[in-house]
Parts: sequence; structure tokens; C-alpha cells
Amino acid sequence: MTASDGSVGPAIRPQDSMHRRLNTSLRIGYRLHERGHRRLGLAVDALNRLVFTADIPGRLALPDDVTFMHNGLGTIVDEHVVFEGPALIYQHVTLGYAVRWGGDDAVPTIGSHVIIGAGATVVGGIRIGSGSFIGAGAVVNFDVPDNHMVAPGRATMKPLEVPGAQKYWETC
Repeated sequence: MTASDGSVGPAIRPQDSMHRRLNTSLRIGYRLHERGHRRLGLAVDALNRLVFTADIPGRLALPDDVTFMHNGLGTIVDEHVVFEGPALIYQHVTLGYAVRWGGDDAVPTIGSHVIIGAGATVVGGIRIGSGSFIGAGAVVNFDVPDNHMVAPGRATMKPLEVPGAQKYWETC
């Protein structure tokens, strides 16, 4: 998208189309929590879970230009995750703590201009560098430098033992 002055703007903005509904609701919830209206803030959180099927607490401090695509469908974000700037988060993404024995109680820090693809999981006390891309379905529990891409393993194909899946269907 090119502005009239020739500069290049973001491809998707929170104020465009349907993506603004969840973003607006999250900002309202944050302001309620921030101003001490805890019960109203929790009500907005519950409404977000019900309407958008997204578990993104209103206590989460979001920059204005973090966008949850598809209204955050199935997205889970811990309230302590840090966003440093604009980010584009697709559906069914998980951002939060890693479960490890010995305790890694930290959450990810997401740099600016980051895109996180559908179904990705980003956990632990890590940093996703600015300008990075996390591919759909990737599981990231390590630091990602600026301007890098993380892609999940490629799907592979191998023959099944005879009779393969047909045997399963015959037993049903």
C-alpha cells in the first residue's frame, strides 16, 4: 500500500475491516483494568473469549498497531507477553510460558514488525527479533535474531504398510 507522499504503509492496519473488532475490545478491556474497574475488565475478557474464541486478557499492554487477524480466533496470549511495536498475529497462535522442570518463568518478547503465522507456538523467556517472520505451525522456544524467518519442518510422505488406513475403517 503506497501513501500519496510515496511512502510505503503497512499492508494491514487494525482499522481495516473486521480485524478492528477484537483490537477495539482489547483496548477497552485494558483501559478498564488500568483505571481500576477490575470486574468490568474481566467481563470484557469473558466476552472476548465467548465472541472471538480468543484468550487474550485485557490486562495485556498492546501497542495500537498489533493486529490479531481473523479476530484472534483460537489465539492464546499470556498477559505478561511484551510487544515492542507493530505485529501481525494470525489465528490459533499461542504466546506464553514454556513448561519446563526447573522453572523458566519468563514469557516471550515480540520485537517490532513481526509476523506470526497461523498455529505457531512461541513460548519461554525468548525474544523474537524485529522484522522476523514465524511460519505457520512453527514451535519456537529459542531466540530469533532480527530479520530472520522460522519455518516448521517440511511435511514428508512415506508409504503405509498394507492395508494401511483401510484397516482402521474396516474396524469401525
